[in-house]
Amino acid sequence: MRQELEDIAPQDALDDYLDDREVEGAAEWTLYAHKSRLGHFVEWCEEKGIESMADLRSSHMRKYRKWRKDEGDIKKVTLKTQMDTLRVFVKWCEDFNHAPEELHTSVRSPKLAKGDNVREETIDGDICMDILGQLRKYHYATRKHIVFELIWHTTMRRGAIHSLDVDDFDREDQQLKIRHRPKEGTTLKKKGESERIINLSDKMTEVLADWVDDQRPDVVDEYDRRPLIATEHGRAHLTTISSDIYWVTRPGFRGEDCGCGDECPATCANNAYACEDSVSPHTVRSASITYHLDQGWLIDLVADRADNTADVIKKHYDAANEEEQAQRRKEFMGLLEEEDEEDKDDEGEDGAPTATAD
Repeated sequence: MRQELEDIAPQDALDDYLDDREVEGAAEWTLYAHKSRLGHFVEWCEEKGIESMADLRSSHMRKYRKWRKDEGDIKKVTLKTQMDTLRVFVKWCEDFNHAPEELHTSVRSPKLAKGDNVREETIDGDICMDILGQLRKYHYATRKHIVFELIWHTTMRRGAIHSLDVDDFDREDQQLKIRHRPKEGTTLKKKGESERIINLSDKMTEVLADWVDDQRPDVVDEYDRRPLIATEHGRAHLTTISSDIYWVTRPGFRGEDCGCGDECPATCANNAYACEDSVSPHTVRSASITYHLDQGWLIDLVADRADNTADVIKKHYDAANEEEQAQRRKEFMGLLEEEDEEDKDDEGEDGAPTATAD
């Protein structure tokens, strides 16, 4: 027979839950995300006078979901994410005898229709270009500059950037070699299938060379490899790469206001990942993919560069509407026609190239 439930206030339960997740090794961003999502539930409990998790019933879960949807004015995919997190939290409370048994089964998430399950966090390509301008002018060839420009230019995932060594950078051929090295502490999302060579522009090559030659800390990691993205302590951690992106994407970095209130930008500069308007490396990558498409790149070419399928690019990363996609195809066909005309101009009547003067 189950013992009597222990009284614990929702806020105290949340604090204990986050402490427990941290001990289990949850990432800093995961802790922040769960704290933010569950904070709405704690607020609702206080508003309804619910002082103990033990007092919660199935009807409360149903009423909270309706309240969160109506008061929060949020999209279905956001509501689903928040209810999914609440279910995990309530189950944790049950395990520690803080909430009625099986209460988590009454925490229901909305079902997503086709097209609902898409990203919400976005950043405009023009803003990314503004950020690049700031970085190139005031933070040239710093780690933050390198991390942002690499994601923007190459569409690489955070893990791929983390895996790069100095020796993977070929400045002569202007290329980066992406390699899966699980026995040496760095992995790629699709393991060996993600290995590839990425061509770099003149500007990207120049910036990387200046970083390697002038500003990169002269360190090796525990496997005696020279990480391309390095700190004074060795290979930059994945969370360091994320922090660099959160820091440069907050509006305060480019001299603008954000939605965090009067304490911003000072607070956001010291805690950039908590800024309402800063975004993750994944979001910058998404914006880069869209930008490449808008510049006339074909989806198949972008997909190959970004280590994804064309279908995934279309569903999750391509923000263009039907008309914009049609315009891309039209412009691409125009480029093909121009190239075809140029080829004809370079050929003689017999189809051979026309001779030119020395």
